[in-house]
Amino acid sequence: MSGRCAACRIYGANNVAKMLQELIMPHLRAEAAETLRYEAQCRIQDLIYGCIGVISQLYINKYKIYTECQLAKTRAEIALMNSDGQEPPQAQVDQHI
Repeated sequence: MSGRCAACRIYGANNVAKMLQELIMPHLRAEAAETLRYEAQCRIQDLIYGCIGVISQLYINKYKIYTECQLAKTRAEIALMNSDGQEPPQAQVDQHI
């Protein structure tokens, strides 16, 4: 099944045509049609979440990468402090207890 047929099947051919005709910026019709096609394909693959499922997964991946970067930064700071002969802040706190 082609993507355009999928968009027409999901949203209705008349609705797709109407949305594309009513665009304020007609030069963006091709991009809008591609977006509708992608959203329809996502909706077919995941009836509940559609493209929101993809967006959620990307957000989760972004968060994981961010936390991994933060962890790497913290480890680098600890290594730098250790190379200067200083102990990491947590080790200093533990010794005072």
